[in-house]
Amino acid sequence: MFSWLFGGSKSATKVVDTGADLLTTAASGVDMLFFTDEERSQASQKAFNSWVEAQAAFRDESSIRSLTRRILAVMFCVFYLLLIFGSVVLYRVDEAWGKLCFEMAEILTPIVGAVIFFYFGPNQIARAVKTAKGK
Repeated sequence: MFSWLFGGSKSATKVVDTGADLLTTAASGVDMLFFTDEERSQASQKAFNSWVEAQAAFRDESSIRSLTRRILAVMFCVFYLLLIFGSVVLYRVDEAWGKLCFEMAEILTPIVGAVIFFYFGPNQIARAVKTAKGK
């Protein structure tokens, strides 16, 4: 449920690819019922390399800096949306308070826009470039 908060799609894709490589390596090892010492060594080396790549991807996405950025981005967006919805509700109760709440949201619009652009933008740009290269 909270994977969107604690996992980045770029690193998650890398982890999935690394996991697929790990499964391919393990499956090719299972296909061979009898390993020679050299085959066993090669399979172990491939599995270890895949494991190291997965750990590197997990480390980058699980760092304190990355988690802090996610939490701050979500907090800014939630607060901004609460101001917008609050201004609608307050406008029905007291017009002056509703306008004040909406003016505060207007002040925060560039800040929240920058947070959204810099946090969510690079991932979307990378996805668009990958899609454009694929076609």
